[in-house]
Amino acid sequence: MKVRKILLFTMIIVLLLLTTLSCATNPYTIPLVEELGGKNGQHFTDPANDTFGMEEFQYDILSVDMFIDETESYFIMHIIFNNPVYIPNNGFDMEGLVGYLEIDADQDPATGIEPSVNSFAPMGEPLSNMGVDYTIQFFEYDATFHTLPVYDEVLWTLTGYANIIYDETSCTLQIPLSAFPDSNGYDNDGNIDFGFVLGTYPEPTDVAHEGFSYSAGLI
Repeated sequence: MKVRKILLFTMIIVLLLLTTLSCATNPYTIPLVEELGGKNGQHFTDPANDTFGMEEFQYDILSVDMFIDETESYFIMHIIFNNPVYIPNNGFDMEGLVGYLEIDADQDPATGIEPSVNSFAPMGEPLSNMGVDYTIQFFEYDATFHTLPVYDEVLWTLTGYANIIYDETSCTLQIPLSAFPDSNGYDNDGNIDFGFVLGTYPEPTDVAHEGFSYSAGLI
């Protein structure tokens, strides 16, 4: 599974340079939350200046603020960087933000697949013990609907879309809980573990996962 993710990171770059993603329809489009926030907010941090890429420009994750919205239907995730954020443009902007958000929806290392953070993390960094059930693909940004796809990592099927808003040094995700179906053993209690592998089209530049365990406590 690690090899698949590494190959995907390379293959998607090539495909995005050669093709334009289909934006004709998106049945999962959801209304945006107008203001950042919600309930059961939690703050997570990642060390500054811990990037490991070779290029001059490197995305450096600083923190993540996470909430559950008032309707208990969406996760709201605000990711802050130590640098400007550029919208991915099908590979034509080499500094566009790309990569993965990996989610262990049942918080069980025995289910799902091994996380990509363990494949890309520099030697000596703590490894993740997540069993990744779902992945949100930053590579596949839909510029028409402003969404990112959510994939089931075991079945490799599309389960939904997350809204995304890009800002000067941050981005905000609105992730529907419905993208994590009960049929996969996830009980929608709003408790998840998560981690990031983010970077530019040429390379990943930062991973963040240590202590990233959100508890909404819906059940």
